[in-house]
Amino acid sequence: MPGKANSLCVLLDANIIIQAHVSGVWSSLMEKITLVAPSIVLQEATHYIDPGTEMRMEIHLDKWVTDGSLRKVEASAEQISAHLMRFDPVFVQRMDRGEAEALALLAAGALSDHRFCTADGPAIQALCLLDIPDAGISFESLLRDTGLYRKLPPKCSEAFFREHLTIGAQKRITGEGLRRKPSVVKASRTNRKKRK
Repeated sequence: MPGKANSLCVLLDANIIIQAHVSGVWSSLMEKITLVAPSIVLQEATHYIDPGTEMRMEIHLDKWVTDGSLRKVEASAEQISAHLMRFDPVFVQRMDRGEAEALALLAAGALSDHRFCTADGPAIQALCLLDIPDAGISFESLLRDTGLYRKLPPKCSEAFFREHLTIGAQKRITGEGLRRKPSVVKASRTNRKKRK
């Protein structure tokens, strides 16, 4: 998008959009970098509670999409299905739909020049399981990089992000969270039968 001070393109999850509003940095972020949101996230990030007044504040992302300040991206049903098939059912249940769409687009190579900003542990771990850990960025790091740093909840911190990258890297080594290939399952059953 022309006129941005920074060429960074950042794919956001719903929690980050909400936190950006709570922290009062949403408008400034839009001015500095290109913000991108999956279609499902646009449906999820609808409101937040103002910390000063404790009032419910509505978020109308469609107006930002219309004026070009926020870019909408959408994964096909096939891309999302193929993405989810990489993980075991238990891990899939821990992943929000908006984050699954974002990860599907990253895994498909559709947004190779984008960074995914999320505060969700399973989504951060999934970056490692997909072998794309460098595609992620914590909200704390994003705000530091853009000169907008604020005090944030622990889930938005760099420490939380790094912790879940470490967990994801360990899971990738052990295969935990990933769906087993049918051929591997068949082979292990065959071997058990032979031993009897």
